[in-house]
Amino acid sequence: MADEKLAAQLLKLRTTMEKWTELLDGFKAYALANDGVIDATEQAQIDRIQRDIDAIKARITQIEEKKGLNQDTTSPVAIAKAISAAVGSGGTNKKEDVLLVQQLLNKKESAGLTEDGLIGTKSINAIKAFQQKTFGWADGKIDPGGKTWAALSGATNENNNTTPVEEQTNEENNNVEPVEGSTGIGDEGDESYKNQRDNPVLGDKTCNVTTLAMQLIGLANGDEARVMESALALCTQHRVSGVNASTQLEEILRRLTIVAAGNKEMVDGVPAWQWSWVLDKTAELFTDLVDHVDNANKYWEILTKEKYFSEIVPALQEGAEVMLSNKLTSGGHIAFLVSVRDEGIVINDPYGMMVTNHQYVRNAEQVSNTKKGWFTTYKTIIDTRLKLNAGLKTRLLELVESGGNFPNNTGEKNFYTWAEVATYKIGKWCNVAFKKK
Repeated sequence: MADEKLAAQLLKLRTTMEKWTELLDGFKAYALANDGVIDATEQAQIDRIQRDIDAIKARITQIEEKKGLNQDTTSPVAIAKAISAAVGSGGTNKKEDVLLVQQLLNKKESAGLTEDGLIGTKSINAIKAFQQKTFGWADGKIDPGGKTWAALSGATNENNNTTPVEEQTNEENNNVEPVEGSTGIGDEGDESYKNQRDNPVLGDKTCNVTTLAMQLIGLANGDEARVMESALALCTQHRVSGVNASTQLEEILRRLTIVAAGNKEMVDGVPAWQWSWVLDKTAELFTDLVDHVDNANKYWEILTKEKYFSEIVPALQEGAEVMLSNKLTSGGHIAFLVSVRDEGIVINDPYGMMVTNHQYVRNAEQVSNTKKGWFTTYKTIIDTRLKLNAGLKTRLLELVESGGNFPNNTGEKNFYTWAEVATYKIGKWCNVAFKKK
């Protein structure tokens, strides 16, 4: 009972830290909106607050490890039973059901909802945002036993009953070693890696525009400066203020998604940059780089070797660059396709390296005792994940010994077998951008 009470208190404190992080993101947005830059004084304040947040989070982790507590097993996500009736737009909206949905959205999406069991615009918009991120569509309603409830609660075979990757025994998929020095289809060596966890406005919640940045750089044959030049020219053309050559490319692209959405920051209650069609239109603004984009309506459920080779490989051979929706994170994620190989695919994951069952070694996070242990417990998986990035593997193993922070590119050139592609739905939908000829 004491451990359960402590676990609940730690969970509440961790949730508070997430809210502090959101407030800090808001301060960053205000500082940028004020004069377009974060000056030295503002940056010092941001850094101080971030250090305090990180120190408290680290202390929470230490207590959890010392007491043998597993945060996930005490979270609302883990203990969720089921809703009894529809929640959201047009739903029955029973108070206990709405409360459960609010708890889950706050836990999984840091939605910032008041957990009062009362449905309102903010709760419905949070449901829509989750649906758009997860499925590429949004109706604002969660039905008992439906797709949205399954994805949000984790009450699906995909989240709860799938055999862990380390226990799978697919000899063909897991034990095929690439020929030394070989490359996959699409791997021209001009891919650029971008880290989503350093956005100056939204923190680590920008897998969409970060992947878009990698996609555009690939179309520019690795010339990021050319993409930046085009992006700034578009900002001038469309009168986007507060950006300059020192602004992060991903942040400029986020601002351009608003332009592509008809100068709307929110579309049906969802941020513009979270809509796949808006990402398409944003890419097509770059007329010097992009011929056209084929979106999720054409490339849907590309989850097998056969589909990759029949539908994605021909596009790669034409010089296209591909954005992949996936379930590497429990709530839904986007990553960049580096190459397709006979034994699997290689991606650049902007969040970091997914090890197993949605658990990540995140870019730039502290090397904790828990994460150190993963390199022993999940050695086979990590060896597979980094089989094509020996330099990164060496660096990570050094940090496991010395401590510090993981690098900003732990998700660079991560390999996934075809079995994993199916398990984590890597290719649930794809945006395929074709190079200007």
